[in-house]
Amino acid sequence: MRNKSILVLIEYMVMLLVFALAAAVCLRMFALSGKLSRTYEATDRAVLAAQNAAELIKKDGIGGFAELTGAKADGEDTWTVFYDENWETASEENGKFVLRVSGTDTSEYLFRAEVVVFTDTGEELFRLPVAGQCKAEVTVYEEV
Repeated sequence: MRNKSILVLIEYMVMLLVFALAAAVCLRMFALSGKLSRTYEATDRAVLAAQNAAELIKKDGIGGFAELTGAKADGEDTWTVFYDENWETASEENGKFVLRVSGTDTSEYLFRAEVVVFTDTGEELFRLPVAGQCKAEVTVYEEV
């Protein structure tokens, strides 16, 4: 009788060990899924912010984009907008995400720019090249 009780005890210990290992794997996967969810959400929001910036640049040029968004000039052709964790515009100190627009090639009629969104730690989330036609000035000729 004593041998059977020891075997039952060993069986329970093995079942408990298997259950503990399965629970540890599940908890690790749960924690990893939360981290991946936050990363993918940030990437989705970065894509949306970059697309909005690209549309503003195509409509009004880089200067118009800067005026509408309150972007800060970092150089001659570089503008930066900071966003907080809720993707609202923020100051540089409170910024968790950074959207940077760089004019890469400008001619008389065409322009090129690049929109890059990254985290405050420097991890790039999304990059979007933008090209378009500059607004032309209309000349009105008078009949003589």
